Amino acid sequence: MLRKILIIAAVLGILLISFSVFHYLVILPSERQDGLARCMNAAHENYIKDWNLKCVGEKRENDCKLPGYLADKAEVDRRADEEQCIKLYK
Repeated sequence: MLRKILIIAAVLGILLISFSVFHYLVILPSERQDGLARCMNAAHENYIKDWNLKCVGEKRENDCKLPGYLADKAEVDRRADEEQCIKLYK
């Protein structure tokens, strides 16, 4: 009887360890990759919105050609958002 209990405990332990390794090696990287992609997409969308708001501030149409100092600011903000995504999901 004790032998059967030990065998069942060993099998359950091996299954638990196997699931933990699978979760760590397969599931977590996939979740991180998905999160990074969502974050980078949000950073890009924020960049487009920011750019267009700057266009409106310059009394121009969306997707306009901005003066260099405004375009540079939008780029710096985009890069900062992307770097934050990388820090969060890498």
